Amino acid sequence: MSTIKSSAENLTLNADGANNDIKFQSNGSEVASIDQAGNIALSGTVDGVDVAAAGTLASAALPKAGGTMTGNIVMGDDTSIGISDSAERIEFDGAGDISILGAKLGVGTATPQTEMHVVTANTSLVHIGGTANANGNYQGISLGYSEAGNLNHRKVAVVSAGIQDGQARQDFHVLVDTDSNTGSVVLADSKFKIDGISGRCQAKNGLMFGTDTAAANALDDYEEGTWTPSITFSSSAPNLTMGNINAGYYTKIGDTVHFHMTLHVNAYNSGSGNLIIGGLPFAHTGTYIKRFITASLSADHLNWESDWVAVNLTNATGGTTGFTYTAQRDNAASEYIAQANYPTGNTYHFSTGHYYTDS
Repeated sequence: MSTIKSSAENLTLNADGANNDIKFQSNGSEVASIDQAGNIALSGTVDGVDVAAAGTLASAALPKAGGTMTGNIVMGDDTSIGISDSAERIEFDGAGDISILGAKLGVGTATPQTEMHVVTANTSLVHIGGTANANGNYQGISLGYSEAGNLNHRKVAVVSAGIQDGQARQDFHVLVDTDSNTGSVVLADSKFKIDGISGRCQAKNGLMFGTDTAAANALDDYEEGTWTPSITFSSSAPNLTMGNINAGYYTKIGDTVHFHMTLHVNAYNSGSGNLIIGGLPFAHTGTYIKRFITASLSADHLNWESDWVAVNLTNATGGTTGFTYTAQRDNAASEYIAQANYPTGNTYHFSTGHYYTDS
């Protein structure tokens, strides 16, 4: 074995003269060389890689502090690029999946706040992500834009919320935060919801049509239901024996209640004053001009006065749930239907109409 060695100072190998290289040989064959530019040429393999075939010169290597990669990076199955195998990384799965793990993805921003945060040139924001709530999880897309450097200013979102029914069904929400602050939408800001079980829609603040923006014109209530009608007289209550058909139905649209009722009175005695029907599902409005109810009456054996023309316009007291009937008379003032006009036994009483409420 021959050794070139310098213990006291640097060892210099010099190929003096232009275009002369330093050559390294083994058993008479060249295995490496260094040219006058400092490029290193190798023959054979390094860790099984044919470096000569790969053209691995010093000038083609990618510097640690940056540079230009002119070839492809090919990743093996289940490998990753990142801080570590358990921190921020891009992971490649041989099954065809690429995952960003342990990190939030920012597009146009260096400070992403959700799983995916996109900022466009005009500071509009799109956040894609989710969070847990009392019912499970909700996830979706929130929209907004930056004001006064506040990246949390996101007032609109479209999300789905888990309802934990064991079938993975979810409610769908459109969220709008109307507060004048720098906060962002939360699930409680839902203004429109599609129920994940029934499929029915809920508009929290009502619906507007056309170009109308007046709050008073919002359709903000619709309800259907039943009510139980009752019968009495204004001066003293009767002793009643009711039949088996006593029911009422109603539909409420906004401040208008449409109703229908059926009463079956087997018999009654005593009582005096004007006929009063009670039990309406909502109290009458307190606005005087709106307290006159348009209603019709059909009752068996009603004692019809000779000058009555029709029984259809009724009156009500604001804040109450009852009403009286008035009879329109021929060339005379109208009058209330009183106890004397109401039959004493086996009477079917039908009425339908509508009225206004402040409820």
